[in-house]
Amino acid sequence: MGVDVELYFQKTGELEFEREFPAGWEVCEIRDYKKEDHPEATHEFDTMSRLYSDGYERGSWPDICAVLMILHACPGVGKVWYGGDSYVSLPEFTVDDVLDLSNHFMKHGERPYRSR
Repeated sequence: MGVDVELYFQKTGELEFEREFPAGWEVCEIRDYKKEDHPEATHEFDTMSRLYSDGYERGSWPDICAVLMILHACPGVGKVWYGGDSYVSLPEFTVDDVLDLSNHFMKHGERPYRSR
């Protein structure tokens, strides 16, 4: 058992994505009980992907990053939230956050997890 990805976004216009999402990443409308903590979110991803973060280097950052980049490249997407299913409330995840975590991945990969 581990911490799985939770990724929500706000639809502000037409959703015309530049590419298809990686396998195992399906867009759906956000469930009501999740909307309570994220009232601006309109959609989420149905995925079993493990979280990747600084201090939790387990998930496939290349796939997660691709999803985040596709979302941020879409003019019809407003805010994006990313975190794990153990979080009470997901933080907004900006383009700068994607770049920062990508930098962390390029420096550390998944080695901190594998070396434990």
